Amino acid sequence: GGAWKYCANISGKHSVKTQLETASAATGAAVNFRIYIYKTGVQAQQIHFSRFPNETAVKGFTGSGTISLLANECIDLRFENNSTNNHSLSGTAVSNWVAIERVGN
Repeated sequence: GGAWKYCANISGKHSVKTQLETASAATGAAVNFRIYIYKTGVQAQQIHFSRFPNETAVKGFTGSGTISLLANECIDLRFENNSTNNHSLSGTAVSNWVAIERVGN
């Protein structure tokens, strides 16, 4: 799972927005990239999908969604791809961030 978790302190709907950037380019065949919200360790929602015909440049991705959480329920985000190449994330906070806010009941 994710190295961090967001745990709601109050029940309600929460907006989740993220931006991710891979650290390095790789060459290869077509690849799919996805970002998922995991809720209490279970995949709950896909918030990004993209397919590239080849892996020739650093890729940036954004995703957003709304998820209902009970008080003390936790979520984390996971970046997945079907590539055999290593697509680790860039280490800069400007390129990679998550914003979560409660937006309703």
